[in-house]
Amino acid sequence: MVIRNKIAGIDYSLTSPSLCIFTGGNIDDFNNFEFFNLNSSKSDIQHLNTFNNIQAHLHSDNYFDFIERYDIISDFFIDKLNLFKVKDVVIEGYSFGSSGSRLFQLVENTAVLKYKIRKGGFNLSIVPPTTVKKFFTGSGRAGKELMYESFLDNTGVDIAKTIKKRSNSPYSDIVDSYAICLYNLKQKNEKKN
Repeated sequence: MVIRNKIAGIDYSLTSPSLCIFTGGNIDDFNNFEFFNLNSSKSDIQHLNTFNNIQAHLHSDNYFDFIERYDIISDFFIDKLNLFKVKDVVIEGYSFGSSGSRLFQLVENTAVLKYKIRKGGFNLSIVPPTTVKKFFTGSGRAGKELMYESFLDNTGVDIAKTIKKRSNSPYSDIVDSYAICLYNLKQKNEKKN
């Protein structure tokens, strides 16, 4: 299936947020997707950057407080959306497994991004994690390993083949951003037909 629109899927977090942008063309071609990831593992970054269409970057630790950290992370993603002239953005909704202060930080962080997406004139949709999992694997309860296996089936690309635990971040976050983006693409295509 060939699609011309540039569409993005975001798996957002504080530790390993990932963005997948479909740049147009055949959705079955992995090279038509660009990936951006922030994380704190220099070895993961080095490994991921061996792929032509994956850019992994080190998190900035130069921030005054959490609000500034949220601002830095969201700016990174907004810059990429603007660079690729993306119009439609889908973010995975909250999973309810988080709790305590981490949950509040996640919500605040995501709210800053959502605000900037809307202010930037992008079309924003939010999809529940179970919907993405069901679409991508056939099971709304799919774990990280099943998501990764579906990614392999869809793309034929083993982004973590030299890594012992493929379901660890940032690999699972990249997989999730791809699944969210693909979900967005299929939804947009179905609405046109």
